Amino acid sequence: MRAKFWLMLLPASITMLTACSSTTPPPRELLDARYAYQRASEGPASTRATPELSAARKALDAAEKSYANDDSDPATKDLAYVADRKARTAGAKGEAVLAQQEQVQTQTELALWKSRMESSREKAREARIESERQARIAADTRTRSALEGLPGVDVSNQDRNLVITLGGNIFATGKDTLSQTGRMRVSDIAGVLADQKREVVLRGHTDASGNDDKNMDLSRRRAEAVERFMVGRGVPASLVKVEGLGSSQPIADNGTANGRAKNRRIEFIVGPPPSR
Repeated sequence: MRAKFWLMLLPASITMLTACSSTTPPPRELLDARYAYQRASEGPASTRATPELSAARKALDAAEKSYANDDSDPATKDLAYVADRKARTAGAKGEAVLAQQEQVQTQTELALWKSRMESSREKAREARIESERQARIAADTRTRSALEGLPGVDVSNQDRNLVITLGGNIFATGKDTLSQTGRMRVSDIAGVLADQKREVVLRGHTDASGNDDKNMDLSRRRAEAVERFMVGRGVPASLVKVEGLGSSQPIADNGTANGRAKNRRIEFIVGPPPSR
């Protein structure tokens, strides 16, 4: 009975083996197309080149269908070649779009970093300016307090500078030698400025009496006399400069004795304290 059963199965087994041995393997073009599509679908193209990837899928399906219908049909190779190219195109576009997006992201991050750095520098600059302003105010307040009430001395602010005006009988008429009163007042001012390390411009002024050229020369010689006295009282010579302005900048009427007396003056233009 068993022998009869195996004899009945033998023709069917031979038929199956014959069919399997006669199946043609997929052509190389189809294998390449399958691999190219797999790579593309697993890469950036899956989200960044979906239309191209969809077209590659349809082309591959056409090649697969051709092979399934007739594994020896030459059209399969042509269809597989088209599918392979479409898959590679989709993969390349996906990579290109990803690279572009990464470049944009890098540029955005760089711009943000630069903005933060600029903001940080601006804040530091503002803090430095405010610190210098506070230091200038404090120094000006100390100087003003020290000189307040001295006869012939006036203290005011001009832009970022402190202006000390010294008038009265500090020089003999037509002379560049400090009077006793002048020496006392300059000594007081020098004592306040000596330790502040601030630049000082000394501007000499005269009234309108006499020749303009002589007044210009006299005003400078008077400023130089004050400079020498200040340096002798401890103010660094490197911080002091002199200017002679003659009668070019009156602050009162030269037509009166009182006005001329006010115009004969020395101005101390005191710069801001040195930066820390």
